[in-house]
Amino acid sequence: MEFPSPDELEILLNLAGPDRIGFIYDVGHAQTLDHLGFYPHEEWLKRFSSRIVGTHLHDVIGITDHLASGLGEVDFDMIAPYLPEDAFRTCEFQTFNTPEQVKASLKFLVEHGCIKSL
Repeated sequence: MEFPSPDELEILLNLAGPDRIGFIYDVGHAQTLDHLGFYPHEEWLKRFSSRIVGTHLHDVIGITDHLASGLGEVDFDMIAPYLPEDAFRTCEFQTFNTPEQVKASLKFLVEHGCIKSL
């Protein structure tokens, strides 16, 4: 795989302290791996939320990702409490999302606690 399993990520993160190494949590990767039966989405958050330095926020239907948030199956209410306050947020949307969907997505992310304000 092009990204580590949770156990492999733990090994990598243990190579240095949290002030030296972290990871970027990608909502779409976690959701897709869960959908395919590999690892529960929330496992990444439960085990490693303290090491999240940034996140890629977007929605997923099945294994199709990079949808504007709020258009798919991701449980953003589950995700929000795990995101560290100082972790950067990147909205990773494909170009098939309309400007209206992107605007609605930002409002959705604020309403669900994944970003603080616009």
